[in-house]
Amino acid sequence: MMPRDNARSSLEPGDARWVFAVRVASAIEGERAAILTPAKRERLMRLASMLGLRDFDATLIIAIVQDSARCGVDPLGKATAERVAMVRAPGTVKTEDDSWQWFIRSVWTAGLGALGALALVKLFGG
Repeated sequence: MMPRDNARSSLEPGDARWVFAVRVASAIEGERAAILTPAKRERLMRLASMLGLRDFDATLIIAIVQDSARCGVDPLGKATAERVAMVRAPGTVKTEDDSWQWFIRSVWTAGLGALGALALVKLFGG
């Protein structure tokens, strides 16, 4: 199911964030109360993990869908889809190259060592 009225939505039909949002919307009870039982929340969190979502991002999506329902907005509408699209997509964590990190740490360590040696010479050597 795609976001309704999705003229400018950046979510694709198979986007893990949207798939999860649809599952959340189907799991909530009580329309405007938007209740999610602990058992359902636990199952949803397991699903989120299988979809590659971090716990934090899954919790954000749950909150977005519940908030939409509680405000009387379509929990699968355009406004909700736009908010869900702001959540980090799975696999978008930026990592630096390990060799580059090693180089930076080496430069910092050498610099701090040189400053320490200079301070010791000033202190004891005159």
